[in-house]
Amino acid sequence: MISCEIVVTGKVQGVGFRRFVLDLAGQFNISGYVKNRYTGQVYILATGQEANIKLFIDRVKAGNLFSRVEKVTSFTIPVLDETEGFYIK
Repeated sequence: MISCEIVVTGKVQGVGFRRFVLDLAGQFNISGYVKNRYTGQVYILATGQEANIKLFIDRVKAGNLFSRVEKVTSFTIPVLDETEGFYIK
């Protein structure tokens, strides 16, 4: 089990990107949350199995049909207490 902070830059606000991330998290059994930043970026806190986190990040990099992901930065952090589910903040 690992936890990651993920920051997504590009055209990722106002295009259904947080809902896209929420759906991905469900597919990969990831807990945590996604939220918009005032900078125009999207911030994701994700906890799950390492292999699932890697697949999740790869899909986040691809984005949805309406987004344009320019950069994804991820940092592994100490594992957080498991929260139930994944939500939009």
